[in-house]
Amino acid sequence: MRLHKPDVRMVAVGDLVVDDEYQRDAISAHIGGIAKHFDDEAFGLIHVGERDDGTLCVLDGFQRLNAAMERGITHVPCHVTKSRGRQHEAELFGKDNKRRGLSTHQLFKAEVSAGKPDAVAVYAAVTAAGLNVRGMKSNGRRQSIGGIKQCQNAYRRMGGGDAGAAHVTEVLKTLRVTWGEQHPETAYHCAVIGGLAFFLRRFGDRVVRKRIIEKMERLTPNKLMGLYGDIMKMMSGTTRDEGVGRAFFTVYNKGLRSPLDWEDDRVDIEAAAA
Repeated sequence: MRLHKPDVRMVAVGDLVVDDEYQRDAISAHIGGIAKHFDDEAFGLIHVGERDDGTLCVLDGFQRLNAAMERGITHVPCHVTKSRGRQHEAELFGKDNKRRGLSTHQLFKAEVSAGKPDAVAVYAAVTAAGLNVRGMKSNGRRQSIGGIKQCQNAYRRMGGGDAGAAHVTEVLKTLRVTWGEQHPETAYHCAVIGGLAFFLRRFGDRVVRKRIIEKMERLTPNKLMGLYGDIMKMMSGTTRDEGVGRAFFTVYNKGLRSPLDWEDDRVDIEAAAA
C-alpha cells in the first residue's frame, strides 16, 4: 500500500479560516508561550482542509498559527488535505487531536459537528433538559454542564437510542430543577451527574421521582458529596459513579418504611441481562 504524496504549501495567514463549529478556542497563555519562545525549525505544518470553493480551513495547529501571527509572520507552511465539507473536517480534527490529549469536551464538540449519531443524541438530550454543554454554542441563557463524559456513559449504559437519551435528559433535568437555581456551580459536577444516573438506572421505576426530588431539595450537592466521601471510606473497589449512586440511595431510603435493597431491588440493564 502506498501513501498519497502530501500537498505542502506556503499559505498567507489571512487566507486561513477557523471554523468555530469544531475548532477549539484560542488559549491565550499557550499562544503567548509559543510566541515568546518561537522556534521556526520546530513550527511544523498547519493541517488545513481545502473545500471545493478553495476555502482553507484550519484542522490542526490553531494555537501555533495564532502565535505566528503574534510574531508578525505572514505565511506559514501547511499540509493541505482535500475537504469533503465541515463534517469531514470535524472528523479529521478529532483524529489529529485524539492522540494529543484533546479534552473530552473538545472531542465531543468535534463529534457533534461531524454528525456522529451518539454524540448528536447526547447533545440533544442535554438540550432537552434545558441545559447546554460547556464550550459549545450558547443556547440563550441556559446553564452549562461540565460532565459530558458522564452523560455519554449514562447514555451508553442504557443501551443508547431513545432510552439512553431519555435517561440523560431525566438526570440533568432533575439536577436543574432541584439544585440548578441555588447551586449552579456544583449542581452539574461530573460525579453528581454520574451518581444520579447510576442510582436511577439501577432501580428504574422503583424510585418514586417525587420522593428523590424532595430529598434532594433538602440537601446541597456538597452535602451529598460529603456523604459519598463517608461511603468511600467504608468501601473498596467501588467506582465513583457507584459511590455517589449509593449516596443518593442512602438519602432516598432515609425515613422510608420499606426501603430499597441495594441488591434485591436492582432492575438495571446489567441485572436484567444476568
